Amino acid sequence: MFTGDDYTLRGKIIADYNGKYTIDIVIPDKYSEDGYMRPYHIHLKVSAPDNKKLTTQIYFEGDTDMVKKSLIMNWTKIEDIVYAEHSFTVFEK
Repeated sequence: MFTGDDYTLRGKIIADYNGKYTIDIVIPDKYSEDGYMRPYHIHLKVSAPDNKKLTTQIYFEGDTDMVKKSLIMNWTKIEDIVYAEHSFTVFEK
């Protein structure tokens, strides 16, 4: 992850040849927006060469039932570390 003038609390990750990547994050706090308590989530922009950029959010399993299931990450907690996995498909031009 990067930090600094251009990447405050943001990062840029480049996937490997197979499209796989790994990131380490701190689970963000919930916050209120227009009187609605937002569930734990991460904002993302995902892209692939010669394709449109996908701007989305992904959510942690068990925290909400009000979002599309395709946006929910499955996770496992081992000791004090949470491991999650999520896949994206970016093919539309």
